[in-house]
Amino acid sequence: MEFVAVVLGLLLAWRTKLNTFYYDLHSDNMSSLAWARSDRVNSKLARQANIIFTTISMHLNTQLADTEHIPGSMNIVFDGLSKNVSPEQLGLDPLLMYQTVADHTVNEFIQ
Repeated sequence: MEFVAVVLGLLLAWRTKLNTFYYDLHSDNMSSLAWARSDRVNSKLARQANIIFTTISMHLNTQLADTEHIPGSMNIVFDGLSKNVSPEQLGLDPLLMYQTVADHTVNEFIQ
């Protein structure tokens, strides 16, 4: 599912009209980092996500520059959000949040 989150990030970049950029990927999941780096996956769900990952990466003219593993115990944002701490309490700007309620494409992908 962590790799699916990477694809969701690219979909949100597409929705906000970002293009032609390099990005770094930070995750506590070694598999999703390896899959993004090597463009290889090992499950049906990840394979489906990889097709979208490759397609949207080409569409956005974007490329993964670097990956970094952050142990879950050191990932204060993820740890906080998983414990129902509000994004604002973690220092995240609510004005930068993307509302997916009316975005059929993104909601369909998530489902």
